[in-house]
Amino acid sequence: MSDYPLHMPPVRPEAKLRQADQWRANEESRRRQLREDGQRTLAVNLAEGLALSEFLSTFTGSARGT
Repeated sequence: MSDYPLHMPPVRPEAKLRQADQWRANEESRRRQLREDGQRTLAVNLAEGLALSEFLSTFTGSARGT
């Protein structure tokens, strides 16, 4: 048992609604992006994925200091 009890404040109803609205907006955005990606050719999606992968590999390399 901890010497410092954890007390979480109650979540207000309007905060729950705001969270639900944010979730809905994120879900709509994700679905819209999937539809847009589905309309592009496989070659375009593949090229974009490879470019992103290359960027992320250089980004993680710089974060390690190498």
